[in-house]
Amino acid sequence: MKKKNTPVKKTISKPKRLIFNLLIALMPVLFIVLLEFLLRLFQSGDNYSLFMNHPDELYSEYRIVNPHAGAKYFQRLEYTEPARDIFLRMKPEGCFRIFVMGSSTVIGFPY
Repeated sequence: MKKKNTPVKKTISKPKRLIFNLLIALMPVLFIVLLEFLLRLFQSGDNYSLFMNHPDELYSEYRIVNPHAGAKYFQRLEYTEPARDIFLRMKPEGCFRIFVMGSSTVIGFPY
């Protein structure tokens, strides 16, 4: 009588299974981190930092509020640029700087 060839079930050891599951879980995170790194490396997108250097060379020691900083929040609505107040890039000793952005914040909405 001939014996049938039955498939042999291979088992993976627990450490290998753990490493495999860990790699599967980390692959999307690693992909997103790599994509973010590449986008920052090639400076993709607009600059939405809150402050920027003054564009005029006569005022090179001053900074201003980025006029496009709020555009990331109000893309489809009419956007009003902030006031072009200037301030020294290097804060003088003994000086306190307090920046309040947004009219609803200034008037204390909703309280």
